[in-house]
Amino acid sequence: MTGNIALDIFIGLVFVYLLYSLFAAVLLEIISTNLSMRSRNLRKAIFTMLNDEQTQVSIFKKIQWTFMRLLGGGTKHKSGGLAQALYDSSGIKHLTNVSWGRSYPSGISSAQFSKALIKVMTDQNAENRTEMANQVKSFLELPQSQEDLHATSESGKDYLLFLFREANGDLEQFAEKVELWFDEMMLSATEWYKKNMQIWLFLIGLVLAYAFNLNSLYIAKYLSLNNKARSQMVQLAGDYIERTGNDLPQIDSFTVEEVNNYYEELKAQTYQAAAVFGLPKALPNRVKIERVYASVDAFNAAKKNSFSFAKDKNGRYWVFQQPQTLPYINIGKYVCFGKSPESGKMVDFNATKFFLYYQLWGYIITALAISLGAPFWFDLLNKLMQLRGNVPAQRKQATQVKK
Repeated sequence: MTGNIALDIFIGLVFVYLLYSLFAAVLLEIISTNLSMRSRNLRKAIFTMLNDEQTQVSIFKKIQWTFMRLLGGGTKHKSGGLAQALYDSSGIKHLTNVSWGRSYPSGISSAQFSKALIKVMTDQNAENRTEMANQVKSFLELPQSQEDLHATSESGKDYLLFLFREANGDLEQFAEKVELWFDEMMLSATEWYKKNMQIWLFLIGLVLAYAFNLNSLYIAKYLSLNNKARSQMVQLAGDYIERTGNDLPQIDSFTVEEVNNYYEELKAQTYQAAAVFGLPKALPNRVKIERVYASVDAFNAAKKNSFSFAKDKNGRYWVFQQPQTLPYINIGKYVCFGKSPESGKMVDFNATKFFLYYQLWGYIITALAISLGAPFWFDLLNKLMQLRGNVPAQRKQATQVKK
């Protein structure tokens, strides 16, 4: 131990957040793969580039968009048009690896995008690049019609025509400018995806916090009062850093088998960390009154290590027997102790109030911490462990200076 209790408590909390952030990231990777979130996000970006927005939509449609945003979709832009024609082109269709159902590629390069887009605007009769350039020009200068390909793509066509004219009608330069436009849009799409994933991490974190009873308020208090648990968590954190090294595994580059194996490994580690705290799940229905003191002076004189007590309107102090499932927590705030207190009497424990005023806030803090992501906590844990290693040396040096 460093002798710095606050530092060790913080290390324990950070390690818990790191483990469960990794666990949440693996779960999110499984969810995003099965729900095709990356492909939905890419599709949203391309429809934003090429198609006009819908002007008149129903409330139901707006609700649907809000829900679909969580899945990476939810575009306000019209269906069909240039964007759909691009997806239907042979250059994009072959990028999906499924033979049934409706699926879209999760990644398209800028070169693939420009080639597919030019192919949509030309036909097979073009014998050379000059003819292809003329066909592209004719397509982009064609006024808006009732045909699906044009009627939903006026804004996209306008910008493409601007790029074509900026390239002086040169097809190769036009393709380069389209690719640059695509790359710029992908930067925005990446930010959309990151924000969306942060929301998902918070939701998954909230589920994990409830499932594992990861109450940050309780964990911090438990570590501050339980020397053995604090020492174990610091040891687990040190072992993890030693095994992992300087870099976290890149989960998004894992194969399905690697994701499943890593999931099982993390699940074992999270259960091991949770076992250190013995985090309580079951709550007592009733608790016992140990003593009732008439004044604060009497209470202070008799007080030893009572965690659970409450003061009533008459200035009396009620001391309750500490439930084994809730060590270190003052349950006095959540007890319905009635009007006639007596030592040895059993009173009701308000589990709903305890959940709303204590557990829920602890879960929310944990979920917010998990939403910051594993890289944040991994970097912080590395710095804290380095600081912890320097503490004894600094203290020894300070002692020598004093002598």
